[in-house]
Amino acid sequence: MATSIQGRSCRICNVVLAEMDNYNPSVYTERVNEAIQILRGEVMPNFAHKVESAVDILSLPSSVTDKVDENDFIDASRLVYNGVRDIRNSRRM
Repeated sequence: MATSIQGRSCRICNVVLAEMDNYNPSVYTERVNEAIQILRGEVMPNFAHKVESAVDILSLPSSVTDKVDENDFIDASRLVYNGVRDIRNSRRM
């Protein structure tokens, strides 16, 4: 699951970066590039770590699976959504 989401996020970043190559450097392109760097450098590694931790815990015996923090996982997923939305919003401006 995490690989699929990471792949799609990477594809979004690559497509938008390729499109930014058609523009002259400006505040606009800097804002878009910054949003991409945040998604790639901070959000996706955090998401991958949370998914990996949850999968590791869920693969253990059932008595240990109560340690999965659903809210933590939901927050990591929300950060991915917000990161993609930030790229979209900065792209539209």
